[in-house]
Amino acid sequence: MRDSFASRFRAASFVKSNNSWHGFHAVLRTCVDIFKENNIPIDRIQIPLSKLSGFLHPTIQTAILTWTSHDDQIELDIIPHDWLKIYPGPESLQERLKNTPYYEILFGGAVFTHYPLLADVPAHIEILGSLQQRGYADYYALKLELQQGSIQVVSVATKSQTGFDWQVLSDVYQQLEPVLSLALYAAYQTSVAAEIARTYLGDRTGKRVLQGEIMRGVSTSLEAGIMFCDLRGFTSLNLRLGAEKTVEVMNQVFDKIGQVMESSPAEILKFIGDALLIVLPVSEFVNLEEVKLCMLDLATRSHALVRDLGVSLDLPLSVGFGGHLGKVVYGNVGTSSRFDFTVMGPEVNLAARLESMCSQLNVFYLMSSQALPATKLIQNMGEHMLKGIDKPVAMWGLVDDDPQA
Repeated sequence: MRDSFASRFRAASFVKSNNSWHGFHAVLRTCVDIFKENNIPIDRIQIPLSKLSGFLHPTIQTAILTWTSHDDQIELDIIPHDWLKIYPGPESLQERLKNTPYYEILFGGAVFTHYPLLADVPAHIEILGSLQQRGYADYYALKLELQQGSIQVVSVATKSQTGFDWQVLSDVYQQLEPVLSLALYAAYQTSVAAEIARTYLGDRTGKRVLQGEIMRGVSTSLEAGIMFCDLRGFTSLNLRLGAEKTVEVMNQVFDKIGQVMESSPAEILKFIGDALLIVLPVSEFVNLEEVKLCMLDLATRSHALVRDLGVSLDLPLSVGFGGHLGKVVYGNVGTSSRFDFTVMGPEVNLAARLESMCSQLNVFYLMSSQALPATKLIQNMGEHMLKGIDKPVAMWGLVDDDPQA
């Protein structure tokens, strides 16, 4: 039986998908099928993913996958890192888990916990009362030791009025344990790699790195819109707030810009202090005019959101954008032991220089003729010399009617 289980989980673990949760979904779905095939009256299986079991995610503290027989679907619940601020201190996660059926397994050394739901249940474990109200009759939480020595919990529940036959459930679960442990470990490792690459490199660039573009010098020519965005008055803001508070405000500013970008193919390729490097590959758009309009929309909406944020924080917040469109080199650069994935070339330099002129020309978005969309909203700012560029550059801009130096 164990060999059969192993082949099933191998298939589940190595299904390729752009969804970083797919591996966990496939493992849980395989568990459901195996329990059913062994005549276990399963109606609910839950697998919580947390740092206790090896789950590492830049923005998510805990993810909970739950399958129910009601709709034969897997539900994903997300708990962000900020949630733990409710329980400050090093024991925050342990405190939060005291009111769950998992506590004795994770911190008390128990191999399993059992709660017959047709009888009274501990009032402090809130989920048990909820399951009773939804017609569940029996509940087990089961310990699973993963390959790196961490502890995973798997819970099962049934609506069968006779409950689980513990001997049958235990026998099947013991057969499952070794291969389930390996499958979940593989899913954890795949998820960590995918999410860290996506978060630190961006969705598009992260995928390229994971697909093997990891050698220094590997690059390609890319036609793209290039935008630099800079937080205006950063030095004075730093002096006013101090470094720690300034970082907090910068993150809120970046969040506003990120919200605007979520609905477009634009990608933040790099954070450079208080600045952003944004790339919009032309291949992701219908035509060049669509790229230019997307750049204009990104700058306009971001500017408005950051200004509103400044009002709510009583701070003089404003951003400036420089935009250009052309061919860049997109790929790996670095030393023999430390790489970076970036864009390079004169076109990138021009976008950066345009952004640096925003304050001087009293605009929040300054663009080259190549990035100029067909709209009457933009003013001709004339030709200006830019550092590192031999000839005067024609510029167009959106006027900043309330500039922050």
